[in-house]
Amino acid sequence: MGRSSPRSAREIGALEDALGERGLLASSRALCRAYNVTLPDVLAMDKTTRVAHARDALACMLLDKGFSTTETGKLLGMHHTSIIAARDRHKKRAAIEAT
Repeated sequence: MGRSSPRSAREIGALEDALGERGLLASSRALCRAYNVTLPDVLAMDKTTRVAHARDALACMLLDKGFSTTETGKLLGMHHTSIIAARDRHKKRAAIEAT
């Protein structure tokens, strides 16, 4: 079941704090800059293509750092199955771009 409304500034702030507590805020912001989006847009669950691609990449970055799908989901405010889908989408896009 998906979210019916965007996240509040307070919810976004709490997610940013959780990333910061784990030393992930700077790398998360850097990844977002590479996609020309902001971290609050990614955490707010904006559905534009660029933001969605950045969110998928951020999920993969957290997984690559050793976080489980459940932990990554909690950090991004998503369900762990959404993290699995994000990882699969990101890897598929990367494979297509590599060809």
